Amino acid sequence: MKRPRKKKINESPTIAEIERVIGIKTDEHSPSPSSSPSLLQMLTTESPAEKKLRETAEWIVEKTEDRALVSQKILILFFIKILPFWILLLVVASGLLKLPFDIPFFNDLFL
Repeated sequence: MKRPRKKKINESPTIAEIERVIGIKTDEHSPSPSSSPSLLQMLTTESPAEKKLRETAEWIVEKTEDRALVSQKILILFFIKILPFWILLLVVASGLLKLPFDIPFFNDLFL
């Protein structure tokens, strides 16, 4: 007694099916490509709402980019130049690092 073969649920689509879905290749039996837009055509066209949203985002970037760059330069200055020097002074002041020379002012200041 033979059982009928069932189609696998996780079977991947064929190349022809993928091409037909994204609109690269048309099937003879499918309706004409001009009547229904393909996925690729739908992704490349832009609705008025999407256009307005894109223009608004570009305007915001143009207006705020200069201030962001100034803030970025301030942070770079702090983390590259000021913070390491401050950490070195903190380590010396806490006594974890002893300087190889003796300065009376530092001894009076830290002790």
